[in-house]
Amino acid sequence: MFSQRVDGLTEAFKAGLAEAVITPPIGVYLGGFAARLKPSIGVHDQLKARALAVEMGDENLVIMSCDLLALNYEIVEAVREIVEARTSLLRDRVLIAATHTHSGPDMAIPLREEVSQGWIETLKLQMAGCAISAYNSREEAVTASGVGEAHIGFNRRRRDGPIDPQLCLLRVDRASAQPFAAVINYSCHAVVLGSENLYISPDYPGFAVRNLEKFMGVRGKNLMALFFNGACGDINPVTSEGYACPGTFEDADRLGSILAAEALKVYEGLKPKKPELFRVRALTVDLPIRETPPVEEALENLKRAETEASSPLDIQLIYAREEYLLALKGLRGSVKAEVQAFAIDDTAMVALPGEALVSLGLAIKEGSPFAKTFILGYGNDYLGYIASDDDFRLGGYETRLARWSFLKEEAYRILLDTAVKILKNLAS
Repeated sequence: MFSQRVDGLTEAFKAGLAEAVITPPIGVYLGGFAARLKPSIGVHDQLKARALAVEMGDENLVIMSCDLLALNYEIVEAVREIVEARTSLLRDRVLIAATHTHSGPDMAIPLREEVSQGWIETLKLQMAGCAISAYNSREEAVTASGVGEAHIGFNRRRRDGPIDPQLCLLRVDRASAQPFAAVINYSCHAVVLGSENLYISPDYPGFAVRNLEKFMGVRGKNLMALFFNGACGDINPVTSEGYACPGTFEDADRLGSILAAEALKVYEGLKPKKPELFRVRALTVDLPIRETPPVEEALENLKRAETEASSPLDIQLIYAREEYLLALKGLRGSVKAEVQAFAIDDTAMVALPGEALVSLGLAIKEGSPFAKTFILGYGNDYLGYIASDDDFRLGGYETRLARWSFLKEEAYRILLDTAVKILKNLAS
């Protein structure tokens, strides 16, 4: 059922914060690049989970940002189950998104070797503890939101293609007017650091939140920042050369600083107040998937590709392996997808379970009845790239059948319609 409007004139608005270190052991393989053949050799920056709990009346929610490549639904549901058992939060009131760093553990779509199940179990507990801690630390708060603009990305599929330069920011202050939290939302692949990097790092999103916190700290003010990536499926940072990512840690710091500076500008222009509206909504839909060859046929194709390949990076070998791994999954017909959203006054956030290409995020914003709409990519699951009919006609990496691209083009329209439907309901 749709949730009821909460009257902010009589109900207190509360918020809580927490963070947890979720850095895996050195030696794990880092995810996102087929060309990276060696395991990690060190930690450049700690990976973190950061949670913001919000509550007004009977409505509540925890949103969590994790410095990870992606999260599958099994991990998200396990975390939700723990949180539900230990708080008054229902499981559908926990929203978890990955920042999509390609310098984090190789999970969701492992290219080399599976991350140890022992570490995954520890990760679930760390994430759940972070959410629980944030919820248990709620205090009265005020909030405001704003939109800025930053240009640190380009469309890697079409040089003249669309981007989304909006930097959306939610500011939360304590009721005493002291700084508390800032939620940053921006659409750009976290691939400043490429396949040559073997050090664990949150990439530019980590530098963005850290530098915003530093900027505030210099002025004697303390807050915690959370970063949520957007519809960035075809958006690479300006340090990239097409799909190649030769950036350095200095580059990641520089781009993170640009976002932090814009976030600070937006932050300082806001006047937080007690909200009048807070609503939460989620819908589950079926997304059609493409057919894969039978397992036996896919295995034969893989063996042939292995025989013909001149290196482990042979493109035909990579995709033959992907089709075989997809065939082993046994997916047929469709997959379930959760679209989760919430609204605070004139601002809404909607989470999509995969890598939405930027046109989908822009279309949702255009159809949204809210003045400000945040698109939270990699939210609550990883269902690969979400591409339009036009994108499928263009072809390329984002649409070729693989574990990161198995949805049909119809999934794009279904998610667009579902997101806009939820947003319109939140506004009614």
